[in-house]
Amino acid sequence: MRFFIYGSRSVLLTAILLGLFGCQESNESIAEAQAKKTEGTVVKETAPPPKDQREFGERSLKNNPLAKGYPTAPAKK
Repeated sequence: MRFFIYGSRSVLLTAILLGLFGCQESNESIAEAQAKKTEGTVVKETAPPPKDQREFGERSLKNNPLAKGYPTAPAKK
């Protein structure tokens, strides 16, 4: 009985460790393959970030027609 308990414990521990190391290995290979695919790709920035809240509000009005506010809100000066 003691042999069965120690044997099953070691088999379980070995299976868990091999599973963890096996997953780590496959994740690294996937990350390397993705890096090779995107190598040399340039990401273009469309616009610089807004300087202040006012500029952010102006941009959001241009990009999102629903951002004009509530219909009953008082008009800003």
